Amino acid sequence: MIAQFIRISFLGLLATLVISSCSSSKMASAPKTFDPSGDWSYTVSNTPMGTIQGTLNLMKEGESWKAKMSSSLGVMPVESLEISDRMIKARLTYDGSPIRLEGTFDTDQSLKGSILSDYGSFPITGNKAN
Repeated sequence: MIAQFIRISFLGLLATLVISSCSSSKMASAPKTFDPSGDWSYTVSNTPMGTIQGTLNLMKEGESWKAKMSSSLGVMPVESLEISDRMIKARLTYDGSPIRLEGTFDTDQSLKGSILSDYGSFPITGNKAN
């Protein structure tokens, strides 16, 4: 009777150890959602006006995005903006001419893409400032 009690206790202890060793000591966390909100310092290269540097401010308002793009040329109103996954597409106007921004957030801190205008396509790179 005592031997049977010891055997059952031992098997119970062994089962408890096996089960507890299979579970992680840390809770699995949900993957971090990418949030591009904030200020981005950008550089547009090889334009007819030379290299242009500025700030792109991205703001989430409910389910939609708003933006302000500024540089030494002034503030350019962003008329439409789409951010999906790590892609960004924007339409804006500079001096009466339509401009498109198409790019990818290749990391949480960097942006690469193109500025498309009547004068051609120009590379844009950016880094998150905050």
